[in-house]
Order: sequence, then C-alpha cells, then structure tokens
Amino acid sequence: MTLTLTLLGVAFLIIWRWWNVRPALFWGWGYLCWAACDLLLLPDFRSASLRPEILPQALFLTSIFLQMHGLQDRIGEAKFALRTRLALYISVTSVTAWLVLFPHLKWVELLIRLMMRLALTGIALATMRRHLKQKVDKLLFGVVVAMTLSIIAVAIPLIHAARLSGGGPISTDIVMMARDVGNVVSIAFSLAIFLAVLLDVAQHHRNEALLDSLTGLPNRRQFEVFRKTEWRRAAHERQSISLLLIDVDLFKAYNDTYGHAAGDQCLIAIAGVIRATVQQRGNLCVRLGGEEFAVLIPGADVSDAFVVAEKICLGVRTMSLPHENNPHGVVTVSIGVAAVVPINNDERTLFEAADTALYSAKSHGRNRVEEAIWSV
Repeated sequence: MTLTLTLLGVAFLIIWRWWNVRPALFWGWGYLCWAACDLLLLPDFRSASLRPEILPQALFLTSIFLQMHGLQDRIGEAKFALRTRLALYISVTSVTAWLVLFPHLKWVELLIRLMMRLALTGIALATMRRHLKQKVDKLLFGVVVAMTLSIIAVAIPLIHAARLSGGGPISTDIVMMARDVGNVVSIAFSLAIFLAVLLDVAQHHRNEALLDSLTGLPNRRQFEVFRKTEWRRAAHERQSISLLLIDVDLFKAYNDTYGHAAGDQCLIAIAGVIRATVQQRGNLCVRLGGEEFAVLIPGADVSDAFVVAEKICLGVRTMSLPHENNPHGVVTVSIGVAAVVPINNDERTLFEAADTALYSAKSHGRNRVEEAIWSV
C-alpha cells in the first residue's frame, strides 16, 4: 500500500510539472504524506518514544488537508474557505499531537480526527454541489460522498473500541478492518481524481488549440467551426446572422514606434474591450490573427450589429492609448459590418461583404464603422 500511495503521489506531481494542472500539486504531496504516514506505522518503525506516534498523526492529517484542498482548488473557491480550512487543520493537528501524550484519551483523538475529516469533506461537497455540469464532476461528487460514509462507518466502531480499551491496545481485527477500508477508499478516490486530472489535461490541450495564446479569445479555427454551425442554424430558422470585422488602425506603425511588447499589451486591451462589449450569450468574438478581430452575432440584423460595432469603436478610442502615427493621436479601430439571412447564400459571402465594408472604413479615414451595402 505504501508503494501504491508513493506512485500516486509521484504521478500527480509529474502531471502538475508537465501540464500545470495545479490541483495535482496538492494531491501529489497529499499522497506522499499518506505514504510516509503508512511507512511510519510499520512495526519496524515503532518504538517506545512518542515521536513515531505524533509524526504519523501529523502526516495523516496533512494528507487529508492537501487532498481536500486540491479538490476545491480544481473547482475554485473564495479565499476565506482556504483560511477556514487551514485554521481547522492547524488546530486539530495541534490538539491531536497533544492528546497522544494521554493513551487513555485515544478515543477522543480519533473522534477529533473524524470531525476534522467530516468538516473538510463537508466543505468540499458543499462547493462541488454547485459545480456538477460535467460527468466527471458528478463522479467525483459521488466518490467523495461514498468516501465520507465509509469513513463514518469505520470510525464509529474504532472510536468505541478505543473508548472501551481505556488506553490499552485496540482489537487487531478492528484496526485491520479500518486500514483495509481506508486503503480501498483512498484508491477509489485516487482513481476518480486521476480521471478528472486526465480530462483536465485533455481540456487544456483543446483550449490551447482553440484559444489565442495572447488575448485569450477564441482563435480562427474555433471561429470557422462556430460560423459554419451558426450559418446552418440561421438557414434552418430563417434568421439573420451578423459579422463584424475589426482591424487596429496603423498597427504596424504602432509596433515600430512603441515596440512589440507594447503592441501585445495594446491587442490585449482591445480584446478586453471587445469581450466586454460582446458579452451576450451565443455571440463569439475572436482574434483572427495579427491585429484583426471578428465578432459573430447570430440572430442580429445589420442595425443591431452596427450599434455593437459603434460601441467597440468608441470603447477602443476611449482607452486613449497614445499613438503618435495615428491622425487621431490615440489607438483606434476600423470595423466592417455585414448581415444576411442565409437563404441560397454561400457562407463565404458574409465574410467577403464584411471585409469589403472594413476596407471602405479604412479608406474613408479609419476610426469608423462601415456597413456592407447589400446586407439584409
């Protein structure tokens, strides 16, 4: 069992190091602490001193704390929850270490440990219950519930036996049963969170393939998939679909004057304006590449899309990022707008119309929005 826990700890640390899945860091150290605790409980490590008794208790409680922290870190939580859990862990560890000095209070020590575990898993379950959108999250929730019930079922007879023993040795059968159940529960939990980590890694790679690394917006690949899907839906429902093509005015001159680092920050700021403006569900804003962005708005006609484009244009100008090569003195954007009900129309015509409108906006002085003439 010690070897299994060690391998799990190392595996999670490797996953954290290679794929930056942060919860794996806490799970890795948690399982290594559990393995060290299991190792210190072997007969070869026992002695008459209190040190081997206190250390396994501290390592075990640390492992529980790290596992639950990793579970909630994966979902996301408020900082006060971490502080509450940390205070609980420190206080329980201190009290447990002190109770080791009094063998006749072994049952109190076990009771406090049980209460800590129930508190930690209870906090985790309360957080997880609000994040059950994916199947793996539901699986994890069920595993933690089963783990909690198993802990209670095993701890009660163990606490009762420790109370009856009055500080003497507890029945070997009960201790072995508790350890066996604990091992089974730990392996089941580890397999569940290992599956969750692998799915998180897969999702991370999917996001890397579909997101622009600089701005965090979807990239052109995701745009093409979304455009085809929404085009078919609009054609089926006889609804309009609108496209905005956005280009940063004189961006090459901006890069040459202020440097590429400033250029990157400029693109990030513009992406933030676009994201904040186009925040309704069902819309998609992307970075097509370089200084060009696009916004696809299903269900919007050209007048609705024009209003959105004007807001983006004004929002970028209002940032007042200095641009000495721009006649307006600040960073601005030009936007081409097109909209169509896709009946007997090729989906490429929407992009071509918006591109033509964008070219018109740039040729008429930039920092403006132009609408495609044939938009319906």
